[in-house]
This record gives sequence, C-alpha cells and structure tokens, in this order.
Amino acid sequence: MPRTITARGILFYKVAGNIGVYQLRIAFMHIPKTAGTSIRVALQEAFGPDNCYVLGLNEPWREFRKNAKSHADTPVLAGHFMINDIRSVPGPRKTFTVLRDPVDRVLSWYGYLRRREEIALHEWAALNDAAAFIEKCNEAVMSGDTSPQGMNAREAINGMCRRLDHAGTAEAALSMIKQRRILALDQSQLDSQTAQLEAFIETKLDLPRVNVTQKNDRTHVPESVRQRIAEVNREDSKLYEIVKARAIARQSS
Repeated sequence: MPRTITARGILFYKVAGNIGVYQLRIAFMHIPKTAGTSIRVALQEAFGPDNCYVLGLNEPWREFRKNAKSHADTPVLAGHFMINDIRSVPGPRKTFTVLRDPVDRVLSWYGYLRRREEIALHEWAALNDAAAFIEKCNEAVMSGDTSPQGMNAREAINGMCRRLDHAGTAEAALSMIKQRRILALDQSQLDSQTAQLEAFIETKLDLPRVNVTQKNDRTHVPESVRQRIAEVNREDSKLYEIVKARAIARQSS
C-alpha cells in the first residue's frame, strides 16, 4: 500500500486510485535514563512541537491526570508516564517504551540526581555514595514511605516494572505489554532497532544524542554494589532480559 507520512503525523494512503487519510495516535512512555530525551526530541521534529504533548513541559503531571480525556486527539503523548496515565486517555494509541539494563539505569539515575538540585532525591544522592543511596531507596520502598522522597525512591527499585504495572513485577509488566500491544525496545540496541520503532509508529525518525551521560560523569562503583542493585531490582532484571531477547528475535526475523 503506497503511503506518504507528513511532518504532522497524518498518513495518506492510496489504493486503486482512491486517497484515504488517518492520523496517528502515539504514546511514548519515557522511563528515566533510557535515551528517552533523544526519542522525545525526534518525535517533536517528526510531528511538529504543536502536535506533541510532553508531560512536565506542557503541564504538571497532576494537571495531566485531571485533563487526560482532553488529549484524545493529541497525535503524540511523551513523557514519564505510568501505564494508567496512558490508559486514562480515550481511544486506541500505539504505545512504546525503552528499557535498559537495570544496574546501569539506576547508576545513571543516581549520577543524574547528584547534579540536579531541584529533584526530590537530590540530597539522598548528593550526601550518600551509591551503596548507601540504594539502601535508602530500598528501605523507603519496603516501609511504604509516601513522602516525595519515598515516592521518587521507587524509581530505583524495580522502577521499570512499576511504570508498566503498579504491582511492580515482571509477570505483571509483561502481561500489560501483551495486553496493550506495547512495543518495548532495548536501549543498548536502540541504534539497530530504530527501524522497528519507525515501522511501529509509521514515521521516520532522526534520533539525536541528547542528555547523554558524559564519560567523566559516569558512576564507577565496586562490583558488590552492582550486585546489590541487581538484587533489589530482580523483577526489572527479569523483565529486561525477556524484552532484550524479544527485541533481538524481532530484528532477526
């Protein structure tokens, strides 16, 4: 089927001399520290800024939840959404996300927090080494801490699973991926998987490298700390390994 995709995300197709048109509806669940800023910038360039709603940029998270139904016709939703945020928007929507090795992701997030004073967990990261930081986060999650710090700490403990399902388990996350037909990509293979993403959203993307951790800013920690991060992120590790294998299988098929 010959197709032309405009910069506004409107797809024109021609069959037997007749021209049809429909508008894409896309949601990008940006899990922190998974190359999401680069993808968001590429989506804005492909569809135009006016057709992209960016959570936190256009309005605060709580406002989005109040106004979710008003975004039914927004071509692109992008940001640090939880799956229930996407589900609250009426109508079908192609949803995708990117996962990353849990240990590398948490360490990257820890380094990011140390530099960002405006974020709730900045002090926890700035005043503690990586080992102490992960223990504070785990303690907050286990105790059910609902303070701003406690809620943000959940990102470091099976945070990828939590974004896909509130249960925070790999089984629940995978079930949601299947139910919602979510395309889950692997950050470590993103360059080679760009074609999969473009086919899924029916749009060509030019992925820049934005907000990439500088080499001299990367956190180097003992192997024992990496093992501890992996231990408290067992569900994320299960999820990641399955998604990684599936992404490779799609690529080779």
